[in-house]
Amino acid sequence: MIGLPKNFGSFDYGIEAGNWKLSDCLVEIWFKNQICTEVVMAKSSKLSE
Repeated sequence: MIGLPKNFGSFDYGIEAGNWKLSDCLVEIWFKNQICTEVVMAKSSKLSE
């Protein structure tokens, strides 16, 4: 269990995305109609560039 996301956004057509911070990585999970469609991971140091 990774807990609640740092932030969560809803878009048109049932598309949603949530961001979780795990250790030194940011994990972004995309959903369409409550089904996971994509997982994107980035190191925190890359996010500040």
